Amino acid sequence: MRQLTPKPLLLTMEGVKYKLGVNDEQTVIPVSIHIDGKLSRSLIGRQTFKGKLSIEGEHIPVPENQDQLELHFEKNRSALMVYRYYENGQPKMYSYGQLYINKDFSELTIAVYTKDGEGGGSWDGNDGLMISAPASDRMNALQLSNRLMKAMMGQFLLK
Repeated sequence: MRQLTPKPLLLTMEGVKYKLGVNDEQTVIPVSIHIDGKLSRSLIGRQTFKGKLSIEGEHIPVPENQDQLELHFEKNRSALMVYRYYENGQPKMYSYGQLYINKDFSELTIAVYTKDGEGGGSWDGNDGLMISAPASDRMNALQLSNRLMKAMMGQFLLK
């Protein structure tokens, strides 16, 4: 599949990390998200991001020189955040979460996976962990998440 000219992305967004659920409305942490990479679009309109996406305060347990992402966005503008790397010559993967963006990558929300201790993880729309930007508080972040995730969530609204 031939790619059109990639668009360089170098930006920092201010957002919040928060937990879903009416019992966790106080769990809100400001975060900075740094994006450095290229966004391209195929002839059939599929977007791909190649580069680095780092979140202040978040530790991604992969070697620093292997922390690049290659994200292939679906029609609903979501992509699985999987870090592929090698450790002691063996291929490994680390899944961070599901990323949702708007058309030009100026807004994003991440459904962060809860790790299960065996390399896997899950997310729950009732009490899952989210990161959204740009957002200054939980209400803005929640509105952004509901808008960006609408195609996947249908009538269900995150709270």
